[in-house]
Amino acid sequence: MMILTNHCNEKRRYLAYVPCFYYLLSRVVSLWQLLRILLTEHFIITLYIISQMKESLILILEKILLAYILFYSIYEIGYIINDATISKYEDTPTTRVIANYINIYFFILIRIFPVIAILFLMSWSSWSLYGSLALLIYIGLHNILVAISSPYRVYTFLVLRILRYIYIPLLILGRGLMHVVLPTVLLLPVIAHESARYVCLKIASKYIKRPTIYQQFLPFLPFQMILLTFLGVIRDISIPLIYIVLIIFISIIYEKLRYYLKVKKIFVIKPSDEH
Repeated sequence: MMILTNHCNEKRRYLAYVPCFYYLLSRVVSLWQLLRILLTEHFIITLYIISQMKESLILILEKILLAYILFYSIYEIGYIINDATISKYEDTPTTRVIANYINIYFFILIRIFPVIAILFLMSWSSWSLYGSLALLIYIGLHNILVAISSPYRVYTFLVLRILRYIYIPLLILGRGLMHVVLPTVLLLPVIAHESARYVCLKIASKYIKRPTIYQQFLPFLPFQMILLTFLGVIRDISIPLIYIVLIIFISIIYEKLRYYLKVKKIFVIKPSDEH
């Protein structure tokens, strides 16, 4: 089964060279998918980092923004290699048209500059450099397993999903078991559902629709709270309470707005595959 996503024009082609934009143009195919990613992934990670820092909010947000640019610059190198070369060897490839119009060497070169600049300007620890190199190497390992259609790619995808959510907290807050455990537990619903979708698409060759935020988060909330309490990483009850209330509130607004706009046919919801 081959999944075809994204058309390409001159504007999209040049925008793809800008760090972070290739991810948006090749993986995010609708406003709703972008909103889902922002609310159920980046918002939660940002909330966690803010809760762990005592600096001014503006300074914290600046660090988070630079960390995300750094992360996606590294991740997009893996994306373009996968889309332009590796996907040709997959037994169930996802063909992204935009990758055919990009100079892969120039693309990678543009990503290297912000990586070096951000690591240097932010004066993060030497671990940041080693961690970034390790992330890039692991993405390469996953791409190799994808190329040979190894069943082990399911496990490397799972680890990549976890790295996606712990890399930035570790980068900003420093090394610490809590900064690995807490973000992973908070993002368990996303990790579980995205891993299940990957198995269905790449192993079983079946497309499954993404669950609503209700379906995705609410069943996990009791388990998450119990696990966080058992691990002793919750010191202030306000953190899980704020998390629960915000997710429920956001999910209500999200689903109501999504239904209204779908009925009005303002946006077309398309199936997508984020890898």
